[in-house]
Amino acid sequence: SIVRIAAGSSHCVALASHGAVFAWGDNRFGQCGVGRTVASLSEPILVSGLRNKGVIGVNCGSVNSAFWGGAVYTCGAQYTDVAAYLPVRAPMPTNFGRVDSCVVGDRFFVVRTTSGDLFSWGANGYG
Repeated sequence: SIVRIAAGSSHCVALASHGAVFAWGDNRFGQCGVGRTVASLSEPILVSGLRNKGVIGVNCGSVNSAFWGGAVYTCGAQYTDVAAYLPVRAPMPTNFGRVDSCVVGDRFFVVRTTSGDLFSWGANGYG
């Protein structure tokens, strides 16, 4: 069963109770995390790059997505002219702590830990 779902401008991601992540919709910037071969997904597809990553949360920006658990992974538009077509590990310090939540904006990300610390990265012109 699906336990979390998020929507961007024209794509969606969903987290299943067993930890699998699915995505569908516009993928022109790689925001679905399934590679470059398909520009649009008409039905949910497994994001295989997140298998066994311990994902417990998902969120979307307009053309990007974030997934977190033991670490944070992102895909889609990362900076003004940089895109990740498969999930990549976020550039966070290793001693940052356990991520509680992640907000995804237009080409930027902000995470909060369970201790209340914040960390952000992305295109400064967009946030």
